[in-house]
Amino acid sequence: MYTIDKGIPIPSAKRQVSDLVSFLQSLANDDSFLVPGAKEMTRIRSASRTAKVTLKVRLQPDGQYRIWRCEPDKPLSAPKRMPIPS
Repeated sequence: MYTIDKGIPIPSAKRQVSDLVSFLQSLANDDSFLVPGAKEMTRIRSASRTAKVTLKVRLQPDGQYRIWRCEPDKPLSAPKRMPIPS
């Protein structure tokens, strides 16, 4: 059977995310850091959307993930069409 506990406060999950968001926002472009596993990497990518920062992720030979903060990709402009000679 389970034991009922009363008066235990519920910890705030937002604090952990907000700490991660502020960490990501404090990174300068081309700064990088290592993450030990895929679960943590997914958590960081999710927080990057909230932080509105662009990240690039690469798997390292030792199984860790290296994450860089970078400039957002700029959309390519459409090539100019050459007039068709008559």
